[in-house]
Amino acid sequence: MANEKLLSEFHNLFGSHGGDVLPGNVGQSNRAAALCHEVMTIDDPVLFHYFTAWDDRLEEKQRPFAIEQALVELGQWEGAWGLAQLHYDQFLKTEAAAVVRQHKGHPLCNLALAGQAIGSPSLTRHYALLASAGDVYWELKCPALKEGGLAPTLAERSEPREDHYDWRQKVRKLLVS
Repeated sequence: MANEKLLSEFHNLFGSHGGDVLPGNVGQSNRAAALCHEVMTIDDPVLFHYFTAWDDRLEEKQRPFAIEQALVELGQWEGAWGLAQLHYDQFLKTEAAAVVRQHKGHPLCNLALAGQAIGSPSLTRHYALLASAGDVYWELKCPALKEGGLAPTLAERSEPREDHYDWRQKVRKLLVS
């Protein structure tokens, strides 16, 4: 019953399909960060399908990262960060529940971009490196990731490109062993 109440509140805040509603800066919208953290305490990945459908929306302005950016512009940095963390949390929990590796580069990149939006170079670099490692892991299923996606570009802001690609080679070698 408590979980249903939380999920109902989440859907009221972000819309029935995700991104239908742009949280404002008053009332219930100020609860975005706390609500995201409360949903993370649920053991099951109850919003995984909600997030995957949200990610696949045609309108970029309705995707999770666009909503995170809008929250940052409203000064709700914690709300933006909470939504990005919840997105990633749902992928991790689904992976744990199914005991099957998921490609988590996209939600990790959202965390890196949210870190960049709130002005934190250390968060940006940390999550960009994790997303880049995730891309290396997933490149056998998606060969386009071999050259790297957005994550290496974000990481290159804090280190030379060659260093990052050397690091990706080390990750590849670790995955083989």
